[in-house]
Amino acid sequence: MFHERESAQQTDRLRTSISPNGNSVPAEQCQWDPRMPPRLAVTKYMSEAVGDDDDLFEAGCDSIQAVSIRNGICGVMHHHFGLPIARYIPHNVVYTNPSVRQLAYYIAELVEHGKTCVSLSATSGRVALMEELRTRYAAHFPPKNTEPASTSGCVVMLTGSTGALGCHILEQLMGDPDVAKVYALNRPDAVGNRSVYIRQAAAFKERQMDYTCLNSQKLSLLEGSLVDENFGLEEEVYTETKGSLTCIIHCAWPTSFGPTCSSMESMVLGTRRLVDFALSIPGSPLVIFCSTAGIFNNWPTGLRAQEEPLLRPSVAIGLGCCEAKWVAECILVEASKAAGLRASVARLSQLTGSSNGAWNAKEWVPSIVLSAKVAQCVPRPPGLVSWLRPQEAAAAILELRHSPRPFVHLAHPRPVPAELLFSAVARRLGVPMVEYTDWLTALDLTIRTRPSTSLTLMDFYRSIHRPLKAGEESREAFGLPSLDLASAFKSMPKTLGEIEPLDAADVDLWIAYWRRIGALGE
Repeated sequence: MFHERESAQQTDRLRTSISPNGNSVPAEQCQWDPRMPPRLAVTKYMSEAVGDDDDLFEAGCDSIQAVSIRNGICGVMHHHFGLPIARYIPHNVVYTNPSVRQLAYYIAELVEHGKTCVSLSATSGRVALMEELRTRYAAHFPPKNTEPASTSGCVVMLTGSTGALGCHILEQLMGDPDVAKVYALNRPDAVGNRSVYIRQAAAFKERQMDYTCLNSQKLSLLEGSLVDENFGLEEEVYTETKGSLTCIIHCAWPTSFGPTCSSMESMVLGTRRLVDFALSIPGSPLVIFCSTAGIFNNWPTGLRAQEEPLLRPSVAIGLGCCEAKWVAECILVEASKAAGLRASVARLSQLTGSSNGAWNAKEWVPSIVLSAKVAQCVPRPPGLVSWLRPQEAAAAILELRHSPRPFVHLAHPRPVPAELLFSAVARRLGVPMVEYTDWLTALDLTIRTRPSTSLTLMDFYRSIHRPLKAGEESREAFGLPSLDLASAFKSMPKTLGEIEPLDAADVDLWIAYWRRIGALGE
């Protein structure tokens, strides 16, 4: 409960610390409830009624509304209370505090303690949440079904087959003569009522892949949710699937730079349900979880991240999707220890565009490239990039089935300088390549007055800039960790041994795709 007396005292402290001229604010303006600014902003920019504890993103908040709510809060604080706090509130504050109550608490903490203490408090709170989710979901597993497998062929369940990586995994599974059956499970359409077949075909067409394989008897396209009983499948389909699987590839996971770990709890729950499902199947199918190298967000500079469990949740703090994947990894680790689950965690480096260049324009790398249309320049990132093409990552995951290990890292074994790729971007777009800090300044000046996805990512762009020191020329660019690949080479020697380095030809494909879909605004 926020008390008026406490709030007035908090406002006095904040006014004293940030007022540019030291002028006082009328006493009656100090009687405020920290819930009032976010309530007003949410009411203004959200079409649906939202309760104080409702998750804004589950209620339909998008990136533009998130920026608008943040700006609205700053406006209320300035105009109603004389407190110009905009420079103290990060652009992603709604993403890290996705409810009215959380936003109110953030404001109250900012007023009381200042920006540094708020950041420390937020970090400790996120670690506590990750630990809480691990305790809740990574314990009390059912016993493993010890009966022998009822099928001799390879039968695979793939979740998330309509995504960029999922499409390539599905295509290669369909072309593998050793695979007898594929069950591709996807969530219901979030924006309409398109069937899973239509969505899968559209995803294949977007990447210029042969979608005729979708008509094969070898494939069953399923629509359901991992959090529902029997995954929302008909009893007959669920029983058929459960009785024959030899491998489960869990690829369904939204890529987002917004929602917090708490907003992604359903993904964690879905992973736990999938683990319980695997344990109930005769023959103990292998579970491959497509995780991310992003869980090493705070890994010590200069050290290679090892292919082993990550014990400290604080290392993964940064993006909610990565924090949630850390919890999911813990579920698989504990299920392997306690119940004998056969599991392999594949931590993927950044994936690029598909074989035809298709790359979601809303992801962070494309967003940097597309910023050229407003900033009129692109950055010169220091360091190397070990990004993988999704078709190569898919081939590696399929190879992993034959020689699984508890943890493997999937990254390009022959990284190239980031400057090589971005110089090609600069040439293709006809803009100069400038130092990273100069690009940040140019971008900030051009987008500050207009709500946009780029504005939402500004804090992320700043966080990934880590200048190279002497002797660090071989360090990964954009603040990403260098990954140890020893286990990966043992499990996937063929795929990793044949991958060609990224070059300007890849950049040409990406830019051609973004031009084709109108993302470059030309």
